[in-house]
Amino acid sequence: MTGDVPKRQYYARRAKTANPYYRVCDIDVGPKRRRLASRRRLVGGDSELLHRDRMSNLPQDLIHCIVKWLSVHDAARTSVLSKEWRYIWGMNTRLVLDELFFSQLTLNKDKEEHEAAFLRAVEMIILVPIGPILSFSLYIPPKLNQCPVPRWIDHFLKKGVRDIKLINSEKNVYEIPSCLFDSVELTHLNLYTWIFNLPNKFTSAANLVWVKLINITFKADISFGKQLKFLSLEHCSGIEHLGCQFTNDNRLAKLRITASEQIDWRWLECTKQLKFFGLELTPVANFNREKSVNLIRLLGNVPSLSGLYTSGFTLEVLGPDVTVMKGLATHEVKNLRALMLSQLGSCNLRQISASLELIRCLPNLRRLDIIMEVAGVKNVNPIELTRNLDSVDWKDISLAQLHTVKIQDVMVSNYLFQFIKFLLASSPLLRVMLLICTSEAIDPIEKSKIKQELQHFPKISLAAQIILR
Repeated sequence: MTGDVPKRQYYARRAKTANPYYRVCDIDVGPKRRRLASRRRLVGGDSELLHRDRMSNLPQDLIHCIVKWLSVHDAARTSVLSKEWRYIWGMNTRLVLDELFFSQLTLNKDKEEHEAAFLRAVEMIILVPIGPILSFSLYIPPKLNQCPVPRWIDHFLKKGVRDIKLINSEKNVYEIPSCLFDSVELTHLNLYTWIFNLPNKFTSAANLVWVKLINITFKADISFGKQLKFLSLEHCSGIEHLGCQFTNDNRLAKLRITASEQIDWRWLECTKQLKFFGLELTPVANFNREKSVNLIRLLGNVPSLSGLYTSGFTLEVLGPDVTVMKGLATHEVKNLRALMLSQLGSCNLRQISASLELIRCLPNLRRLDIIMEVAGVKNVNPIELTRNLDSVDWKDISLAQLHTVKIQDVMVSNYLFQFIKFLLASSPLLRVMLLICTSEAIDPIEKSKIKQELQHFPKISLAAQIILR
């Protein structure tokens, strides 16, 4: 060996001379030396890449898009990534303090500490210098002290909230804070388990266009303003206090009432711009069966109605009194285009008769969706059912616009075949009829026989396809 050159450098030079494609990474020198070699190559190529903060140099739109889809916990953790990210999470326009936030917050904590941890977390979020908030969701856990809740809601409303969702999980229902109706920017309201007992000066909201209420108790008259276009009531009581909402100049386009008592049928007469109506009565709601109320006549009072959702029990209560249908339909709802029926009893004579009577009154129906009810199919004599269906004169019925039919939870019954025959014989433009069977009620062999039988049914539309799943 010549000179004072160490052995390691000497053999490295010899290897480099013998092989012109020599690379440091080609020699198995261990993971630590490979990282050092990679670092040396990076320094030789572009030294600026070592000092560049890629997280800070991301476009602001991309950063906000990333934080938008993170939970509050994960979004807050992004503040440690770099200086540019320190307050980014506070600029998110969507703040969700939902049940997931509460569960993450109280993970591995005793139940006695849940309330204190939740209160402390919300108070800390309030102290953060955050920007405007357009959407705010708050889950109120059980046994929480309700005193700070109105202050929280008022604080976030002042941030410009337009969409708010308040879920109260406490069994002891509390009154809704009146500050909700002070906001002129609020447009969407979603409430779960509250009491409306506001003073007279808070009887109307200014710019609400969308309201969904679940398990709400009304104890005072209230209106959500003349701009309201969507209203959903589920398991609500005391809804007679909403009478001041249904004036002749209201702009409601969608109305859905589910399992709620004290419905004033005159509301439909005042809602001339209504395009979708959902009505689902339940026996639990202790509905008063008034014989003077007829669903078909009610729908006739809404000239712009194009979509209807109802249930089998609703048809049983509000349907026609006769069980044998003869002659032409006495009333018609000409603008209705889509009909959705849920929980229709396969062998409930009154529900079946009422559904057929309703369909007969919709000459311009285009889409029909039905979900059958599997339970309680042995309450009616099939022979009586067949006689009732055979008594209808199908030649006088025409569904000239019907093109799509979907029936779910299909079971083998006389109603199924008679109903399909009725649709095939009355729908000249029918394109698709989709039948989805219940796997528990029909075995594969029986399903195959049904499919073959359906293909032999006479149909007025040559393009109609019957699909059985």
